[in-house]
Amino acid sequence: MNSFSDVIDALGVPGASGILGIPESHVRVLKARDSIPPDYFKRIVDSAEGQANSITFDLLYGLRDEKIAHKRPAAATIRPAFASEVPRSVASRKRAGLRPAALAGQSR
Repeated sequence: MNSFSDVIDALGVPGASGILGIPESHVRVLKARDSIPPDYFKRIVDSAEGQANSITFDLLYGLRDEKIAHKRPAAATIRPAFASEVPRSVASRKRAGLRPAALAGQSR
């Protein structure tokens, strides 16, 4: 088995649905995404179908690790270091009881 889709094929959609306790439609979504959340691994490994198909934690976590390694890195985001650096709109400053940024340095 080289993918989570293969794991689902080995269990069968109705079988996986029963093992995981989710609707068959959701199992089909997992298969299409080639993904099984780790929360479900124990249920699969402990099931009779999982044991009959030699599905182990090593296999499932290996597939997961491989998938993570091939995932594209997320786009870098630039975040302000301090809350004071976050730009605020005039309306949000007024709601917070603050003066608009243009008037913040002026005395009342």
